[in-house]
Amino acid sequence: PELRDLIDRALLTITDEERRTIRRRWMSVRGESGASKTNTALGVIVVALLLALALTTWVAWRGRGNGSTASVKKLDLREGWREAWPILTAALAVIVALVVFASWSSSLQEQRTRRDVGHALLTVLNTTSETLGDWMQDKRHEVQQWSREPGLRLAVETRLSGSSPSDALSEELAQHLASLLQLSDASGFLLIDGSGQVLLASEQGDAALPSRLRAAVALLQGASDEPGSTSIGLPVRLSQGPDSSEALDTLMHAAVVMPRSEGMEPVWLVLEFDPQEGFSRILQRGRIGSSGESYAFDRHGRLLSQSRFEEDLVKIGLLERGQASILGIQVRDPGGNLLEGHEP
Repeated sequence: PELRDLIDRALLTITDEERRTIRRRWMSVRGESGASKTNTALGVIVVALLLALALTTWVAWRGRGNGSTASVKKLDLREGWREAWPILTAALAVIVALVVFASWSSSLQEQRTRRDVGHALLTVLNTTSETLGDWMQDKRHEVQQWSREPGLRLAVETRLSGSSPSDALSEELAQHLASLLQLSDASGFLLIDGSGQVLLASEQGDAALPSRLRAAVALLQGASDEPGSTSIGLPVRLSQGPDSSEALDTLMHAAVVMPRSEGMEPVWLVLEFDPQEGFSRILQRGRIGSSGESYAFDRHGRLLSQSRFEEDLVKIGLLERGQASILGIQVRDPGGNLLEGHEP
């Protein structure tokens, strides 16, 4: 994990220009099938015009007679055209062959481009999935390391046994966990007992604490209470209360069952993470070109990662100004071109 953290920090120092250079060198995909078709068609037309001009010139030259009367000239022209028919037929065959070849070549180029794009997309998918899996595994390891802290385990058991004043112990626990929080990219923590009550939380007086607790308990429902077992939750949106529509924030959770002595009720340690940070950044880097984008969505089609194009989503009316794209967009066919004013 330490080496992985060092590599992640090194990757964060790569500038956008350096990323574009790397993609152009190692993941470039040429999408020139349209241009190739146009160039091929123009080439066929030019060849056909040149052949027609050459035939016309040859017929005119052959039609020149030594006589000076119009009848002789017409006769010579008819003879010239009669002699030109084999050549004209061959020229038409060549033109047809060129058209067929141009169509086949364009089709082959299009298939090659589609194949290259498919391979590039598959590479992005596999790389992004592996990186995202490693990130989630890191969060599992992190919350497990927190739970193994001797001071934290002792403080929790002492709190549950009631052998120490609650206020003094809560202060000691809060200071210990706050020091751990400074070394982590977690935004907060919760200690929850088996009845779903908060034993301790970061920002204990936060107005969003009830909503934070509901989100964490929803993750723990149906989860194992075996000591050491972990759970990772999808991004969830918090609100002021069950009947409030005011959105506060989006969070992801990593939870672990604290080690405990025999006969003690389970206690969960839950770490909170901002999905706009590591989770979304990994997906935003998994793309092709400057306009490509990778994103995660749930089984209902709700966007789970932050879009790089939130300003564009505001312009076409899918987001309100200041609204986050996470859980604010449904990934589906809108039924029309939103850029042309279609309203889904």
